[in-house]
Amino acid sequence: MPVWVVWFLVAALTFDSSWAAPYKPSQDSLSAQICLERPENNGIVNIAAITIVFSNHQRLILVGGKAACIFVAEGEYSFVVYSANPYDPESTDPKAWSSQEISVQVKPGEVATFEVAPKSEGATYVGGWIVKAREPEGNGASDAMGDLFTCG
Repeated sequence: MPVWVVWFLVAALTFDSSWAAPYKPSQDSLSAQICLERPENNGIVNIAAITIVFSNHQRLILVGGKAACIFVAEGEYSFVVYSANPYDPESTDPKAWSSQEISVQVKPGEVATFEVAPKSEGATYVGGWIVKAREPEGNGASDAMGDLFTCG
């Protein structure tokens, strides 16, 4: 048997995959999640950090190509996405680009997922952020993105 096969088998049999296990908060009431994904964008908009502020005072900061979640208890929450104007480095307004306020109702164990994209007209970014609810995977829909601003 080749040496590389032996090493592969040893590695495969001793590999501890517990690091890849999903995180579960110690507080059982925090079983729901609100997740936001920000796909990569073109140019400077991709590296412009957005801030997501939730009604329960949690906050996330994302750049293009990143995603993050918060754990919450069952209930209704809202959030707003904002950033400075990435095309105006001298701007002092950290909320120059913003989204509408988004409301979401979550049940225990539910994961509400949203995608954040810069507001655009054609290929031109016009300022602001659009938030779309993502449909749960496996629902058979051909378009995984919805136009919903409220989940429930």
